Amino acid sequence: MVLFPFLAAGCGSSGPVVGADVERRVYVLEGQKVDRPPQIEGGYAEVDRVKKYPPAAEEDDAYGVIWLQCTISASGVATRVQVAQGGHPALETEALNVIQQLDFRPATQGGAPVQSQIQLPVIFQGPYARPKKSS
Repeated sequence: MVLFPFLAAGCGSSGPVVGADVERRVYVLEGQKVDRPPQIEGGYAEVDRVKKYPPAAEEDDAYGVIWLQCTISASGVATRVQVAQGGHPALETEALNVIQQLDFRPATQGGAPVQSQIQLPVIFQGPYARPKKSS
């Protein structure tokens, strides 16, 4: 059983830092033999650049980490994308949209590009993790 402690974060005066304990990277699923894992073109910063905070999630004060699982083809295209661990439906939908907009450098084995299965966190900070504005 895998536990994700960031989902149970409490609200302090400044609020939880959502996903603080999640390394922002591509995770290759166990059992795959690759010399180099797939990488997001532009790095994880590209995820943050592409994603938008959905109005429906903001209305519900929803935040959290949406874990996506997919296959990265040998040509660097994300296919078979699905939610591995979700949350608010609007956040899930936006996370799925985000991964479809990303370009990947495929994994390699023996110097040749190969297909790989990955998980990727898409972190939505939400209003609770935003710094409080001074009056």
